[in-house]
Amino acid sequence: LLGVILFGLAVWFVVANIHPFLSVTEKAEGAKVLVVEGWVPDYILAKTLSGFNVGDSYDYICTTGAELPRGYYLSEFKTYAELTAQTLEQLGVPRNRIIVAASRSVTSDRTYQSAKAFREKRESSLISDFRDASAIDVLTRGVHGRRTRTVFRKALGDTVEVGIIAQSSDSYNSKRWFASSEGVKTVLIETLSVRK
Repeated sequence: LLGVILFGLAVWFVVANIHPFLSVTEKAEGAKVLVVEGWVPDYILAKTLSGFNVGDSYDYICTTGAELPRGYYLSEFKTYAELTAQTLEQLGVPRNRIIVAASRSVTSDRTYQSAKAFREKRESSLISDFRDASAIDVLTRGVHGRRTRTVFRKALGDTVEVGIIAQSSDSYNSKRWFASSEGVKTVLIETLSVRK
């Protein structure tokens, strides 16, 4: 009976704490570049960048992402990075402060490809404030946060401090993630992937 009670308490502890653990938000001190994972929904972009002014928080916003899986032939924007850059411009971010770092399409390790594309864009940039940035924040959605930060740290090494902003998802209640199929699927996938 004691074993069953302890097991139940352990399960409750994991269920109660896994979502906040995965959807971590810890900004990097002095970050002047915000990297946006291009696949995040528009409501996250609007929520994060509403009232954005260059210099208030970030000097540059870099969008990442691979080819669009749908609408590629109908859209003038062929990648998530390009589409997100245009969305940011519509939200009022000055175009000369947006940097596009499109990545190649792959079936796995998409976050790593985005981090690699950012690294390459940064290293080859003629904009010294962008190229020499020693700290960045990465914007992503919910429980993808911890894995995103881990992957960007791996891709950038010790040269850049990586902060993370994990905005909550509107597709399920984060406090009751276990009550929706979307929440369970997302949390399980990110739990299994966080150490990659």
